[in-house]
Amino acid sequence: MGNQIQQYQHQHPELWDESTDSVKLTPSGRSVKTTRAEATKILIPMFDMFPNAQMSEMAISKYVELLQDFEPDLLEKAVNDAIMTSTFLPTVALIRQRAETIRKADSRRKHDAEVKIDAEESALAMMEEAKKRREEILVYGGNGDMIAADRENDGDN
Repeated sequence: MGNQIQQYQHQHPELWDESTDSVKLTPSGRSVKTTRAEATKILIPMFDMFPNAQMSEMAISKYVELLQDFEPDLLEKAVNDAIMTSTFLPTVALIRQRAETIRKADSRRKHDAEVKIDAEESALAMMEEAKKRREEILVYGGNGDMIAADRENDGDN
């Protein structure tokens, strides 16, 4: 576990809080998964698309702060979805809702894919077992005795 933490710290130094030697937390106590720069880069186009919404730097900063606990890819998907379906500037709550919906759908798809793979592997194993059984029946007559041995015994009688 310690090795994983060191690896994470090395790969994502911008998300690491040196003073506490742990992952940075948002004010709400969630782990930071997106840097301020990444979150800002994802959110700025949204603010540009809704020019009637007068956004102060403080408001933009708050959006960034409250959405940093999502992975960059997930945040970008949620923001894009919110932009495409909103008439007005999407709220933090709406973006968070979209992110959770996307996360659940992705998780469900991953689970369904794993179940499908398990079912396919099981079906292949059953087919292989049926093939072996068929070969056994053809060679041994299905009861474990060789057909040729049965014929020899019939000839002795």
